[in-house]
Amino acid sequence: MIGHKIDRLLVADMKHHAEMGVYEGQQITPYLNHAKRIHQETGTCLLFTRDVGYHTSGFLKNPDYERCYHLSISFWDSLRLVPCPRPFEPKLARLWVKAFFCDSSRFIWEESQRRDNPSEVRHYRVFCDLSWQPILPRKEVYSKEFTEAGWKSWSDIHEEKP
Repeated sequence: MIGHKIDRLLVADMKHHAEMGVYEGQQITPYLNHAKRIHQETGTCLLFTRDVGYHTSGFLKNPDYERCYHLSISFWDSLRLVPCPRPFEPKLARLWVKAFFCDSSRFIWEESQRRDNPSEVRHYRVFCDLSWQPILPRKEVYSKEFTEAGWKSWSDIHEEKP
C-alpha cells in the first residue's frame, strides 16, 4: 500500500471543508458527515474537522486544549462488498498525517483507543489558539494551573443535576 500516492486533491478538499465550520462534539451534524471520506485506492478512512469545546464542555481542565484540528485515520478492505476493517498501517498513516498537517506535524498529539486492536482508529490533533494557529499547550490536559476560577468539569456539572 505504501507505493500508492496520497490524493492531494482529496486532502485539499477536506481541509477546505474543515474551515467551513466546527464540530462541538455534541451530535452528528452535516458538517461532521461531510468531513468523512474513504480513499478507495488505499482503503483509508479519513475524518478531518476543526473541533471546539474540549475545555468549555468540562472535558479537559487546561484551557489551552479548547480547540484543535482533528484527523482520524483507520484502514478498510475496500475490495469487499461489505466493509471490513484491516490492520492499521503506520507508514501509510504518516503519509496522510504529513499531507494534512504539513509543517504543523511537530505539534501533533496522537492517540488511539488500544494499540493491540488491529483495526484501530488513530486520532491526530493539533491544538490551536483563538485564531486557529497551532500551539504547544502549556502543561498537561488535566492541569488546573491556567483554569479560570469557577470552572467545573463535566462530572461536576452532571453531579449537580438531579
